[in-house]
Amino acid sequence: GTDPFLRLYNLFSDVVARAEWISDDLFFVLFEDGTFQQFNLAEHAVVTASVSRDLFDLLQKASFNDGIFVHAEDGVLKEMVFVDGAWDFQAVPLPSWAQTIDGFSVTPFFFYIQKGAALWQIGRTDETITLLPVVATDDSSWQVWDRVLFNTAENRLVWFDQNQEVHFVTTSGRVDHLVFTPEGTSFLFSVAGDVFLVDPTVSLTPVFVTRFSHVIDDLAWYDDPFHFLVLEDDTLTLCEQDGGNCTIVDQNVQNFVVAPDYYTVFVYTAKSVIQAFTLTLEKGFLSF
Repeated sequence: GTDPFLRLYNLFSDVVARAEWISDDLFFVLFEDGTFQQFNLAEHAVVTASVSRDLFDLLQKASFNDGIFVHAEDGVLKEMVFVDGAWDFQAVPLPSWAQTIDGFSVTPFFFYIQKGAALWQIGRTDETITLLPVVATDDSSWQVWDRVLFNTAENRLVWFDQNQEVHFVTTSGRVDHLVFTPEGTSFLFSVAGDVFLVDPTVSLTPVFVTRFSHVIDDLAWYDDPFHFLVLEDDTLTLCEQDGGNCTIVDQNVQNFVVAPDYYTVFVYTAKSVIQAFTLTLEKGFLSF
């Protein structure tokens, strides 16, 4: 269930600029007025402080994956660390040729480093290095999820299975969001208002799941691989994996974040209220 520490704590009240999980135990909220709060679930501690405009802009653009990573002005990939009430920047240990880069993405298992038109995959733990079959022209020409790349120029997913074999999946348009199931084999992705499922144990052909009337703003798995959450046009909806029995959770949602446990959901609304809750599914009814 929801961590009681987060349920009991009264979060700072202002317009939320960004809310992310830094790691399984660290949750981060950045507010429009430059205030940030970092919650440590392991130690049941919270830190509230302010950031400068430069740091605010960095945090808006940062990549959150078991750390906070930014592309510094000198072209070096660095990790932002908040220690003893102040921010520090530590260069990420990469091969010497990858120290100065043109772009990056970070996933739980890999650093994706862009150097010119080349894109490299570097293991975060085993330090394996792979040149990927993707030509990059600028930071916006590709998107990266764990083991999946999307080439925006070709509307094509490049997927690496667990044996590192490469597969190509052509889509009907630009992929907005992509999420793996917890076991990391199947994945959902959205194109505009359409949701598709790829289950490689069955086929590499995307299977249409469900359609929404607006472009989807966010997509996440919930309750392991059995349900998923969709945010579109301020409406948060919970659907079964096959797209059936969709239930509206809330119609006043600006954004949401699902915790690593796949059960706790953080929602912040147009009124700048943040709620931490779990959804209970019993006999087709939805409750908080």
